[in-house]
Amino acid sequence: MLLDEHTKCSACGEAASNKCTACQTHVYCGKDCQIKDWPEHKKICKHVRQEMIVERAGNLLKELYLDLREKTFDNHIVQVNAKNPKELIIYDGNLKDRVGWFQKFPNHLVEKGSIKNGVLSTLTCNEPLALMKGAVEKLFKGDHWKTTEVEVALNPPPRVSIIYLPDKVEPQTNWPSYGHNLLHLHSVHSKRKWVVDLTGDQYGIPQAVWTWSDYKSRYVAKIDCVGPLGSSEEILQKSSKINGYPSVSCGAALEAASRFQEGIKSWEKVNDLTLCELVKLPGQKFKDKRRELLNTMGIFMAQYVENVEAAYAAKYRDVSMYETENPGVSLIQQMGLSKEFSNGK
Repeated sequence: MLLDEHTKCSACGEAASNKCTACQTHVYCGKDCQIKDWPEHKKICKHVRQEMIVERAGNLLKELYLDLREKTFDNHIVQVNAKNPKELIIYDGNLKDRVGWFQKFPNHLVEKGSIKNGVLSTLTCNEPLALMKGAVEKLFKGDHWKTTEVEVALNPPPRVSIIYLPDKVEPQTNWPSYGHNLLHLHSVHSKRKWVVDLTGDQYGIPQAVWTWSDYKSRYVAKIDCVGPLGSSEEILQKSSKINGYPSVSCGAALEAASRFQEGIKSWEKVNDLTLCELVKLPGQKFKDKRRELLNTMGIFMAQYVENVEAAYAAKYRDVSMYETENPGVSLIQQMGLSKEFSNGK
């Protein structure tokens, strides 16, 4: 957490619960203490409020993404081993035993929390930023925010995810072979910078929101590339035109993202409240509306998957035949597209 919950008066140090209505973080015994502290507090109040908004927005993005990922889960997993805190081992099932495209997430195999989130996010690469682009634009709207996508090479992370595929001798690992994608935020007015890590749990990094300087000093070995918001979406769109599995995996993700945005717009209209306004609400109101949003979107996307499940099962059967007849072709094409972001931005 970037912000600690204050429980003591910022003026006298006694236990207190009356929050500053602006930053909603510092607390006071009463009006006298607040007036006394104002000359000092006014210097930091705007910064504290901005930090609160960034933290709320970043955490909300991660919650929305992980729930969307669970509802549209497409990996056939048969076993998970997280006994070693430095390793998350995932065993994929045989493709011939797989039924349909969308898969029910194996909650019986994992504990809730960071391990589950790690399984959900392992090797999702730039997909999360592509799917959350619309929500990012809603949460950080205005010319006072500069949002970019950053791909980094990580230092040895707290945890490495290892995936065993039934037809491969050597397992696939998420580090050091792959870069890691982050949302970078720059406040034009305050000059402050943050990153939002939507999928850090796969590396044992559960915290979503960091100051850029702190995240960089802890985890970043080097910055591979920087691109505008929408770079990942562009790669996903191009990948969806590749024959074979990418046409289904990327096509399904893009369609789900489109429906997700429709759901967000509907929720905003019904509640007469934008996402940007949501993260600025007073404490309990924010918690209530956030919970309501997550519940509504969870139901909305579950219904969407139920409606399209049969159609995607048919598409999966068709592309499976193509992949059998053209082994490895789509993978090579997709890897080539991924390099565009690294080399061209």
